Amino acid sequence: MKALILAGSKGNKTPLLGYTNKALLPIRGKIMVQYIIDALRGSAFIDGIAIIGDENALAREIQIDPDKDIILPEKEQMIDNVVKGLEHFQREDKVLIITADIPFITPAAIDDFIKASLDSKGDLTYPIISKEAQEEAFPQMKRTYIKLREGTFTGGNMFLVNPAIVDRCIDMARYMMEHRKKPWKMAKMLGISFLARLLMGTLTLKGLEKRVAHLLNIEPKAIISSYAEVGNDVDKPSDVEYAEKYLSLLHHK
Repeated sequence: MKALILAGSKGNKTPLLGYTNKALLPIRGKIMVQYIIDALRGSAFIDGIAIIGDENALAREIQIDPDKDIILPEKEQMIDNVVKGLEHFQREDKVLIITADIPFITPAAIDDFIKASLDSKGDLTYPIISKEAQEEAFPQMKRTYIKLREGTFTGGNMFLVNPAIVDRCIDMARYMMEHRKKPWKMAKMLGISFLARLLMGTLTLKGLEKRVAHLLNIEPKAIISSYAEVGNDVDKPSDVEYAEKYLSLLHHK
């Protein structure tokens, strides 16, 4: 199976500690994207990686296996980078998409998600982590939660997707990204009754999957992960400070 790392920065207007591309930000002497590369290389499922971003900057900072890996030039928007990466892997049955800003990620967390995703038979799978698991593992990291009937969850920073479904999803994905800060625009796509149940915490995982399936004509599955590492992105100076301390403790265990 192949993996696509989203390590672009063209759409980023908020540098992190002076780095416009936070994938290149060093944490404990290693750039952030390298933690993701190392975890993927330790996975039992992944046998090739594409990193999409600034070709020159990435080529200077990371080592790739030219027989298995490739650096792809980035486009302006994240969704376009996803499409471009999946076009590169269009002959694959499934591709793991992962962001470059989750330095806590481990091979075990990746493999657990991939195995559960394959078992689910979904076209598109997405990990969610319970609030309890998140706060136990990373009590200092602040996350956004959604309340469902089954519990309160935060989302992960990876997907497993069948490249063949991209054409069915791209228009909605672009719309949702464009209007992610305008709830009334999202309501137009999702439906008022759906959002009402979501806001009241009465929506179920099955209901969420069913709505996405109806809109996109695909088979989506939410995967409850016990690995909080999949959901903790580093995007603030306080996150970088916490990552330095956390990874230092892991290194000395």
